[in-house]
Amino acid sequence: MYRGGKQMSESYIEVNGINHWVKMRIINEMSMPVVIVHGGPGGFTNVYEKIPGIHLERYLNIIYYEQRGCGRTEEPTNGKYDIESLIDDLKKLISKLGYKKVHLLGYSFGAELAAEFTLSHPEMVGKLVLHSPSDMADSQRLYRIQYEGIKSVLRKEKLHKLVEINNSKRSVIEKYNRIWSLMDSESSDKLLFHNQDRARWNREQWESSTSINTGKMAREVIGRVRECTVCESAKSISKETLVIIGKHDKNVGIEIPKDYATNIKKSKLVVFENSGHFPDIEECEKYVFEIVQFLK
Repeated sequence: MYRGGKQMSESYIEVNGINHWVKMRIINEMSMPVVIVHGGPGGFTNVYEKIPGIHLERYLNIIYYEQRGCGRTEEPTNGKYDIESLIDDLKKLISKLGYKKVHLLGYSFGAELAAEFTLSHPEMVGKLVLHSPSDMADSQRLYRIQYEGIKSVLRKEKLHKLVEINNSKRSVIEKYNRIWSLMDSESSDKLLFHNQDRARWNREQWESSTSINTGKMAREVIGRVRECTVCESAKSISKETLVIIGKHDKNVGIEIPKDYATNIKKSKLVVFENSGHFPDIEECEKYVFEIVQFLK
C-alpha cells in the first residue's frame, strides 16, 4: 500500500513493467480519492496540475498519474498502447496504491478512457466525471466534427487543401491525419479555446514543459475498432456521472458529450457558456465548484 499523507508526494509506481509517474495529495484518509485521467491521446498532466488541480486539492484527495509513454512515465518496451493495456495499467495502479474504489475524473480522451475503465471494472469506481469526452471508436462522427471545426479556424490559403482532402477517396483515418497536418499553433488555439488569452497562457505552459506528445498512443487508439461506440456502450454505466462540456467546443463538439449524458442514466450535464474544449482553464472557478459539489 502506498499513501501520500497530507503533504504532496511524488513517486514512480511500477505497473506492467513500466514505471508510472504518480503524484498524490491526500487531505482526508477517510474520503475516496479522485484519479485524474489525462487526455491526448498521449498527453500529460502538467497544465491540469497548475489549474484547476491546485484548487481541487484544497477540497478533494487528488491522484495524478501519467499513462504509459506519456509525460514522465516510461514507454512500454513492447510498444503497446491499446485501450486494454491502458485499462489494465490503471486497474493495477489503483490496487498498488492501496485502494479498492476511486472516483475517476477524465478529460478529453481521458474521459473516454475513464468510461471504458468503468465499463470494465464498475466495482472499482465511485463517481465519474467526464470532461469533454471523446469517442475514438466513432471515427466517422469525430472526423466530421473536427473537419467542421478545423474549417472554421483554418487560414484561408489552406482551405482549398482541406476541401481537397475531405473530397478524396482516402480512409477516414488518413483524412483525419492529413487535415490535422494543416494546422498551425494559432489555428489549434482557435479550435480548442473560446478565450484566446487563455489559449496563449495554455500554449506557454505546453511550450515551457519538458513533456511532449510522441503521437504513438494516438496512432493506436484513434479509429480503433469496437463492437459499438463507447458512447453507445455507456448506456450500461450505472454510476453517478457528471458530464462537462464547453458550449464552443470545436474539437469533440457538443453532440458527443450530450449523447454520453443522455445514455448514462444517473448523469448530470453542465454546459460552460464561455468555454471551448477546456472549461477547466477558461472558467476555472465554476469548473472547480461543479466538481467539488458533485464529488463531496
